[in-house]
Amino acid sequence: MIVGSPRADRISSGGGRDLVCSRGGADRVKTGAGADRVLAGTGDDLVITGSGADRVRAGSGSDRVRCGAGNDRANHVGADRLSRCERVRRG
Repeated sequence: MIVGSPRADRISSGGGRDLVCSRGGADRVKTGAGADRVLAGTGDDLVITGSGADRVRAGSGSDRVRCGAGNDRANHVGADRLSRCERVRRG
C-alpha cells in the first residue's frame, strides 16, 4: 500500500497489484502495469493508470483520470473528468 500525505504529492507505483491512497492536496498519481486500485483523496488530483485492469475512485475535488490499456473502472463524484475508462460509474 502506498499512502500520500495531506499535501500535494507525486506518487508512482511499480508493476504488480498496488493500492494507492493519495489523501489530501492536488496529487499526481501514476500507476504501472498490473491491476491497481487508486483511492483519490481531497484536492484536485490527476490519476494516470498503466496497463492492467485498474480501479479508480475519484475523491472530492475536480479530479482528472486518464485510464490506460486494460479493462479499467472509475467511480467519481462532482466535476471530475475521465477519459479512456471502459466502465464509469457516478457515486
